[in-house]
Amino acid sequence: MANAQNWTCDCGAVEIRVGLRSAARVVCYCKDCRALARHLDHEEILNDAGGTEVVQTLPESLAFLRGNEHLGCVNMSGADRLRWYATCCKTPIGTTLTSRFIPYISVIAAGLEDAPALGVIAAHAHRKHATARIEGDTGNMNKVMAGMVWRAVMSFATLGPWRSPFRDRNGRAIVEVQSLSDAERARAYDPVKQS
Repeated sequence: MANAQNWTCDCGAVEIRVGLRSAARVVCYCKDCRALARHLDHEEILNDAGGTEVVQTLPESLAFLRGNEHLGCVNMSGADRLRWYATCCKTPIGTTLTSRFIPYISVIAAGLEDAPALGVIAAHAHRKHATARIEGDTGNMNKVMAGMVWRAVMSFATLGPWRSPFRDRNGRAIVEVQSLSDAERARAYDPVKQS
């Protein structure tokens, strides 16, 4: 497994070095991930069953090489997740939790140089929200969760939660967190009803 890869937005204005020493490839079928892709006009990142491939790692494993002035953040549903994206071309970057004390990020795999080089898909998460039947091996979500806990412990051992490029020294998001209007939320979560 490569120790790091570059992540680049669609227009190339944002480039991030992503450390991948203990990363895991996962496909997430949750409604929020799908709604984010719609909201940002990036439905091409969704697979045939409405899933988004992500690579789970630690926020402090990411470093902006250029374009951090284009960072945007949205909270899709009022839940405990922050969705980061490149404002220049609305490319989704990844998802963190609102608290820095749960060090975690799911980086959108489509922006990485070679996500398949990281190995097989470890699990398919939130399968009940998939838009089609998921065929084949769905992986081991318990193993993925254990990996998340292990990474969090290691993060605290190195003061990682205080080194996220997405937060200031007080743990606040470095950009204003946007919330969707009722109309935006309706379009993102239920586009069929809106058409």
